[in-house]
Amino acid sequence: MDRPAFFLDFCDWAVVGITGPDAREFLQDVGTQDVTTLRPDAAKPTLFLSEKGRPIALAWAILDQGGEGVTLLVEPGGRDALLPHLDRLRVMEEVAFAGPMGMPRLHCVAGEGRSAVAREWAATLPGRAVVDADPVTFLLLHPGVEKPGKVAGLPTSAISPEAAEAWRIAVGIPRGGVDFDLERIATELSLPEAISLDKGCFVGQEVVARTTQRGAVRRHRIGFRYPGQAGVLPRGAELRAAAGPSGFITSTVIEPGTGRGLGMGYLTTEALQNPVEVSTIQGTVTTHIEVASWPL
Repeated sequence: MDRPAFFLDFCDWAVVGITGPDAREFLQDVGTQDVTTLRPDAAKPTLFLSEKGRPIALAWAILDQGGEGVTLLVEPGGRDALLPHLDRLRVMEEVAFAGPMGMPRLHCVAGEGRSAVAREWAATLPGRAVVDADPVTFLLLHPGVEKPGKVAGLPTSAISPEAAEAWRIAVGIPRGGVDFDLERIATELSLPEAISLDKGCFVGQEVVARTTQRGAVRRHRIGFRYPGQAGVLPRGAELRAAAGPSGFITSTVIEPGTGRGLGMGYLTTEALQNPVEVSTIQGTVTTHIEVASWPL
């Protein structure tokens, strides 16, 4: 992952389209991102929440070229839950949903040089769309178009699953069903870039506003490093600070090449506001972790 750009296999993500005269207004009402800021050439993250502010799906939203519809690039944990959720919320709006079958195939380029390399990679392909985002550049290909070939030193095969998981944790992309579920509330996910506090009402907005304005967020999603010799730490393992149990682990991986341990989890607000040593205990072994900002 030390290359200027590298390919990631996003075949388990879903591409979903929302079309119709009310598509943008509908998305404004059901997602946390401000739709008026969307563009056709750049994607922004948005959460879809229950009425109680619980996260159902995380997606990156793109305004379609005509300005009417919106395309959602849905993180794997939400691909099965999002469409039923949207369909349930549709009442009188003139909107239609498409996908994930029959939609463009989703590829991704990561790394510092991702945008330029993705455009060079896609230059000779018909019916492609290159969409910038953070921390990836998305490449959407019409069904039937072959995967791009080697360009600018970019390998045609994806990096290994272990390296891809290390990249995901290092840049801080949470996975639905792993790093968040309906036990969490949106403000615990530490994704301020996905939530607009100024756009007005949306599903779950009352809980988001209350916990934000009153400082009532009890825990926060964090990234951390730890000594690689401890191995992959189990999901759900307790994190302890000076006051005792203070959080839990959701994902860990040993980064190929460097051998460092990278992880994601949750810590209480109190533990984060009063920095102390944080550790996890497995049997008789105590592993100290270093809470760090993304990218790790």
